[in-house]
Amino acid sequence: DTLREAGINQYYFDFANIREHCSWVHSKEKEAATQKAKEIIRMAVARARHLEPLQEFDLPVNKTALVVGGGVAGMTSALSIANQGHEVHLVEKDKEYVRVVGPQDRAKDSRFAKQSSFHTMVDALHRAVALWSANRQRELQEHLSQTYGGNESFWRVAQAISDVLPDGDKERQALQGLLYGRRGFDFARQEALSLE
Repeated sequence: DTLREAGINQYYFDFANIREHCSWVHSKEKEAATQKAKEIIRMAVARARHLEPLQEFDLPVNKTALVVGGGVAGMTSALSIANQGHEVHLVEKDKEYVRVVGPQDRAKDSRFAKQSSFHTMVDALHRAVALWSANRQRELQEHLSQTYGGNESFWRVAQAISDVLPDGDKERQALQGLLYGRRGFDFARQEALSLE
């Protein structure tokens, strides 16, 4: 700060910390501490002779996130970032990601099929995929309008999960079908809102 206030480029500064590197650690060896301090100062001065001014500049920030690892923590992080409105790319070195119960498996669970409130976006997405797979379009439209269908993050998460599932995977195909039909759901939702 002192250099900046004096109008000198701050990158001309070098610091020789003889208090912590000499005085304190060699308090009982005064001769050796003094010699070490002289060497540290000599090195700092030699280095300072070669310092050049640097100019600071601003760079645009890319708000796209890369999450490495398809485990529970990676998936959770990817969902959290997507919920904040950022684009997310998920990378996994192995071909298999964490095996979580997917929408196809959950649709077979009678408790999940009867569930009417969804606390997480993934639960709502699983229900949407199950309804789409069963071709229950009216229920799907109602579900999307009552949960996260109007939230762009919901669709980003669906796309991110679809992107990381292997080709030929039934859940990936179902997610892609749901994503493909999204325009129809948005149109129907807008039409319903205009009639109200």
